[in-house]
Amino acid sequence: MRMTGPDPLFKSAKPLIFAHRGGKGEAPESTEKAILHTAQHGDVLELDLRLTKDCEIVLWHGPGMTRTYDRNGRRLDHRDIRDWDWAVLEGNVFVMDPLKPGEKDDRQQIDHPDLGNERRLLRLAELPAILTRADQQRVGKGIQEPLGLNLELKSSKRTDPRFNRDRAYWGRKKIWESFFAFLNAEHSYRPIVLASGKHSLIKRFRNENSKRGGPQYPTGLSVGEQLAYKSEMKGSKFFSTGNRNLARCFIKIVGPILRKKKKKDLSKHPFQTSWALASQTLAKTVHDHGGSLQVFLTKYPFIASAVDSLPDAELKSELSKLLDMGVDGFMTDYPARVRDILDNM
Repeated sequence: MRMTGPDPLFKSAKPLIFAHRGGKGEAPESTEKAILHTAQHGDVLELDLRLTKDCEIVLWHGPGMTRTYDRNGRRLDHRDIRDWDWAVLEGNVFVMDPLKPGEKDDRQQIDHPDLGNERRLLRLAELPAILTRADQQRVGKGIQEPLGLNLELKSSKRTDPRFNRDRAYWGRKKIWESFFAFLNAEHSYRPIVLASGKHSLIKRFRNENSKRGGPQYPTGLSVGEQLAYKSEMKGSKFFSTGNRNLARCFIKIVGPILRKKKKKDLSKHPFQTSWALASQTLAKTVHDHGGSLQVFLTKYPFIASAVDSLPDAELKSELSKLLDMGVDGFMTDYPARVRDILDNM
């Protein structure tokens, strides 16, 4: 495996393995079980943050509650987490094990449901205690670096105007106060990067961070900010996807607006994008500016299908190509599998 020194933000040796949603292909996503699984096989824990109807920050990608069930074994897949108060969800929502390739599960009712704490839906306030156990687990395995955190802020916007806009959720003062209290406490123990696919949310976070002073947390580039580097991306892969026409329309209509965004300081903003858009030119540009390039091996909406679920030989080939380009980290649903393949390259 190619080793290129420590990552400028996460400090661990590259290439880094980011456990996407805690490695949702190998453990119940975003649960304590997934976090402890990441401690064993990954370098960075990637989690999504959602807001419930009563503005509690929960660890969930959503907005749908896919592959979850309640205490009575009733599936909750078609529910939206933004419709619920935390008081209703607390201790009453559990996450199922991931499906194996080709496996289907259409059950609406689960007999003898597993109600173990390690698969409960979690709120952000519960994360510090679990991270402490995860770090202890890593030390026991001989890993001295604490588990890094990559947190993605998810939109709370609903199409139904009764639910208001993000301004009425992430914009609330009490939410930012509790969120920064968490960040500032964990900052002493581990590197933390914030991200959001929605530019307005990551911009709001940056403004709040600057206004409050204290540690200034690095943030990933939004999709719009990444398009300032469009000429360095691998466009051929982008337009060879099944959504070719949609991708063309997006660039044609939105591109001219987004291209006006200034290029960010890449030493403070990791470049996180799809594996299909990575190129040697992009990696060189990022490295020349003191940054790191991290790619999603998972499905990337409108851009590319997942490669981390390919057979071992094909995945190994793709990883080798990406490493040769200069990619510094891999976001994956299968951290243990990717770790094993990299260790044997």
